[in-house]
Amino acid sequence: MLACGFAARDLPAYSQKVALDLLDEAVALVSSMGTDAIDLTLAAKVTNLGPLVRVDGAILNVNTGALVNVAGGSFLKVTGVLIDLRNGGIVNVLNGALVSVTGGSNLAVSGALLALNGSTANNQVSVTNNLCSPACIPVSGIPVALLNGAQLSNVKIGANPVTNSFLSPGGVPIKVSSALNTAVIVVDGPTSKVSIAFP
Repeated sequence: MLACGFAARDLPAYSQKVALDLLDEAVALVSSMGTDAIDLTLAAKVTNLGPLVRVDGAILNVNTGALVNVAGGSFLKVTGVLIDLRNGGIVNVLNGALVSVTGGSNLAVSGALLALNGSTANNQVSVTNNLCSPACIPVSGIPVALLNGAQLSNVKIGANPVTNSFLSPGGVPIKVSSALNTAVIVVDGPTSKVSIAFP
Protein backbone atom coordinates (compact mmCIF):
# COMPACT_ATOMS: atom_id res chain seq x y z
CA MET A 1 0.00 0.00 0.00
CA LEU A 2 1.19 3.50 -0.80
CA ALA A 3 0.42 5.55 2.31
CA CYS A 4 0.92 9.20 3.17
CA GLY A 5 0.22 10.58 6.59
CA PHE A 6 1.65 10.56 10.06
CA ALA A 7 0.75 10.89 13.73
CA ALA A 8 3.63 11.52 16.13
CA ARG A 9 1.29 11.67 19.12
CA ASP A 10 1.53 7.92 19.71
CA LEU A 11 5.33 7.92 20.08
CA PRO A 12 7.37 8.56 23.26
CA ALA A 13 8.71 12.15 23.41
CA TYR A 14 12.35 11.20 22.62
CA SER A 15 11.20 9.26 19.54
CA GLN A 16 9.03 12.04 18.16
CA LYS A 17 12.00 14.14 16.98
CA VAL A 18 13.57 11.21 15.12
CA ALA A 19 10.21 10.22 13.65
CA LEU A 20 9.49 13.76 12.49
CA ASP A 21 12.94 14.03 10.87
CA LEU A 22 12.28 10.77 9.01
CA LEU A 23 8.82 12.02 8.06
CA ASP A 24 10.31 15.18 6.51
CA GLU A 25 12.53 13.00 4.30
CA ALA A 26 9.66 10.67 3.40
CA VAL A 27 7.33 13.54 2.52
CA ALA A 28 9.98 15.00 0.22
CA LEU A 29 10.13 11.64 -1.60
CA VAL A 30 6.42 10.81 -1.66
CA SER A 31 4.59 14.12 -1.88
CA SER A 32 5.76 14.83 -5.44
CA MET A 33 5.94 11.57 -7.30
CA GLY A 34 7.38 11.54 -10.81
CA THR A 35 5.86 9.37 -13.52
CA ASP A 36 3.19 6.85 -12.42
CA ALA A 37 3.15 6.60 -8.63
CA ILE A 38 2.25 2.89 -8.77
CA ASP A 39 3.47 1.27 -11.98
CA LEU A 40 2.71 -2.39 -12.71
CA THR A 41 4.29 -3.61 -15.94
CA LEU A 42 5.72 -6.73 -17.58
CA ALA A 43 2.74 -8.99 -16.85
CA ALA A 44 2.83 -8.32 -13.09
CA LYS A 45 0.15 -10.13 -11.08
CA VAL A 46 -0.76 -8.34 -7.84
CA THR A 47 -3.51 -9.03 -5.32
CA ASN A 48 -4.08 -6.46 -2.56
CA LEU A 49 -6.38 -6.10 0.42
CA GLY A 50 -7.47 -2.52 -0.12
CA PRO A 51 -6.92 0.26 0.04
CA LEU A 52 -4.06 0.21 -2.42
CA VAL A 53 -3.45 3.90 -1.71
CA ARG A 54 -4.23 5.75 1.54
CA VAL A 55 -3.61 9.48 2.02
CA ASP A 56 -4.29 10.56 5.60
CA GLY A 57 -4.09 14.30 6.29
CA ALA A 58 -1.46 14.78 3.58
CA ILE A 59 -1.08 15.84 -0.05
CA LEU A 60 0.18 13.47 -2.74
CA ASN A 61 1.17 15.05 -6.07
CA VAL A 62 1.75 12.89 -9.16
CA ASN A 63 3.58 15.18 -11.57
CA THR A 64 3.30 13.07 -14.74
CA GLY A 65 1.39 9.88 -15.45
CA ALA A 66 -1.19 8.03 -13.41
CA LEU A 67 -1.55 7.44 -9.71
CA VAL A 68 -2.12 3.77 -10.61
CA ASN A 69 -0.78 2.42 -13.92
CA VAL A 70 -1.51 -1.19 -14.90
CA ALA A 71 0.31 -1.98 -18.16
CA GLY A 72 1.96 -4.66 -20.28
CA GLY A 73 -0.53 -7.46 -19.68
CA SER A 74 -0.52 -6.98 -15.89
CA PHE A 75 -3.34 -7.84 -13.49
CA LEU A 76 -4.23 -5.91 -10.33
CA LYS A 77 -6.94 -7.25 -8.03
CA VAL A 78 -7.94 -5.15 -5.02
CA THR A 79 -10.33 -6.58 -2.46
CA GLY A 80 -11.96 -3.50 -1.02
CA VAL A 81 -11.33 0.16 -1.89
CA LEU A 82 -8.68 1.29 -4.38
CA ILE A 83 -8.00 4.77 -2.90
CA ASP A 84 -8.76 5.95 0.64
CA LEU A 85 -8.56 9.66 1.50
CA ARG A 86 -9.08 10.72 5.08
CA ASN A 87 -8.73 13.73 7.37
CA GLY A 88 -8.09 16.20 4.55
CA GLY A 89 -6.22 13.79 2.28
CA ILE A 90 -5.58 15.23 -1.19
CA VAL A 91 -4.31 13.61 -4.40
CA ASN A 92 -3.31 15.87 -7.29
CA VAL A 93 -2.67 14.17 -10.62
CA LEU A 94 -1.07 17.03 -12.54
CA ASN A 95 -0.62 15.54 -16.01
CA GLY A 96 -2.27 12.14 -16.35
CA ALA A 97 -5.21 10.01 -15.28
CA LEU A 98 -5.99 8.77 -11.81
CA VAL A 99 -5.99 5.20 -13.17
CA SER A 100 -4.55 3.95 -16.45
CA VAL A 101 -5.02 0.39 -17.76
CA THR A 102 -3.18 -0.44 -20.99
CA GLY A 103 -1.67 -3.20 -23.11
CA GLY A 104 -4.19 -5.96 -22.39
CA SER A 105 -4.05 -5.40 -18.63
CA ASN A 106 -6.86 -5.89 -16.13
CA LEU A 107 -7.89 -3.94 -13.02
CA ALA A 108 -10.49 -5.55 -10.74
CA VAL A 109 -11.57 -3.63 -7.61
CA SER A 110 -14.33 -5.17 -5.49
CA GLY A 111 -15.04 -1.94 -3.60
CA ALA A 112 -15.15 1.73 -4.47
CA LEU A 113 -12.68 3.60 -6.65
CA LEU A 114 -12.48 6.26 -3.95
CA ALA A 115 -13.49 6.24 -0.28
CA LEU A 116 -13.55 9.46 1.74
CA ASN A 117 -13.22 9.14 5.51
CA GLY A 118 -12.36 11.10 8.63
CA SER A 119 -13.82 14.09 10.39
CA THR A 120 -13.19 16.87 7.85
CA ALA A 121 -14.85 17.66 4.53
CA ASN A 122 -11.55 18.45 2.79
CA ASN A 123 -10.73 15.16 1.04
CA GLN A 124 -10.38 15.49 -2.73
CA VAL A 125 -8.79 14.14 -5.90
CA SER A 126 -7.85 16.65 -8.59
CA VAL A 127 -7.07 15.39 -12.11
CA THR A 128 -5.58 17.47 -14.93
CA ASN A 129 -5.24 16.13 -18.47
CA ASN A 130 -6.67 16.47 -21.96
CA LEU A 131 -6.92 12.78 -22.87
CA CYS A 132 -10.44 12.65 -24.30
CA SER A 133 -11.17 13.83 -27.80
CA PRO A 134 -13.83 14.86 -28.54
CA ALA A 135 -15.14 13.98 -25.04
CA CYS A 136 -14.83 11.45 -22.23
CA ILE A 137 -17.51 8.83 -21.70
CA PRO A 138 -19.06 8.99 -18.22
CA VAL A 139 -19.45 5.58 -16.59
CA SER A 140 -21.34 5.83 -13.29
CA GLY A 141 -20.25 9.47 -13.18
CA ILE A 142 -16.55 8.71 -13.73
CA PRO A 143 -15.05 10.23 -16.93
CA VAL A 144 -13.38 7.45 -18.95
CA ALA A 145 -11.12 7.68 -22.02
CA LEU A 146 -11.37 4.71 -24.38
CA LEU A 147 -8.25 4.61 -26.55
CA ASN A 148 -6.80 2.42 -29.32
CA GLY A 149 -9.74 0.05 -29.75
CA ALA A 150 -10.96 -0.10 -26.15
CA GLN A 151 -14.72 -0.62 -25.99
CA LEU A 152 -17.25 0.59 -23.47
CA SER A 153 -17.98 -3.06 -22.69
CA ASN A 154 -14.40 -3.28 -21.30
CA VAL A 155 -15.39 -0.93 -18.45
CA LYS A 156 -17.71 -1.95 -15.63
CA ILE A 157 -18.19 0.54 -12.80
CA GLY A 158 -20.90 0.01 -10.20
CA ALA A 159 -23.45 2.58 -9.09
CA ASN A 160 -21.34 3.86 -6.16
CA PRO A 161 -17.72 4.33 -7.26
CA VAL A 162 -17.18 7.01 -4.58
CA THR A 163 -18.25 6.66 -0.94
CA ASN A 164 -18.95 9.55 1.46
CA SER A 165 -18.86 12.32 -1.17
CA PHE A 166 -20.06 14.73 1.52
CA LEU A 167 -16.53 14.58 3.01
CA SER A 168 -15.17 16.62 0.07
CA PRO A 169 -15.25 20.38 -0.62
CA GLY A 170 -18.71 21.21 -1.94
CA GLY A 171 -19.52 17.51 -2.26
CA VAL A 172 -17.14 17.23 -5.26
CA PRO A 173 -14.78 14.32 -4.50
CA ILE A 174 -13.10 14.30 -7.93
CA LYS A 175 -12.31 17.66 -9.50
CA VAL A 176 -11.36 17.59 -13.19
CA SER A 177 -9.65 20.30 -15.24
CA SER A 178 -12.18 19.96 -18.09
CA ALA A 179 -15.67 18.49 -17.80
CA LEU A 180 -15.45 17.22 -21.38
CA ASN A 181 -11.82 16.26 -21.94
CA THR A 182 -10.35 15.16 -18.61
CA ALA A 183 -10.22 11.40 -18.06
CA VAL A 184 -10.17 10.02 -14.53
CA ILE A 185 -9.70 6.49 -15.93
CA VAL A 186 -7.94 5.56 -19.18
CA VAL A 187 -8.59 2.19 -20.80
CA ASP A 188 -6.18 1.69 -23.71
CA GLY A 189 -6.37 -1.27 -26.09
CA PRO A 190 -9.07 -3.74 -27.16
CA THR A 191 -8.33 -6.29 -24.41
CA SER A 192 -7.65 -3.93 -21.46
CA LYS A 193 -10.40 -4.15 -18.83
CA VAL A 194 -11.56 -2.28 -15.72
CA SER A 195 -14.08 -3.49 -13.16
CA ILE A 196 -14.79 -1.32 -10.10
CA ALA A 197 -17.52 -1.87 -7.47
CA PHE A 198 -19.38 -3.99 -9.98
CA PRO A 199 -21.46 -6.94 -8.73
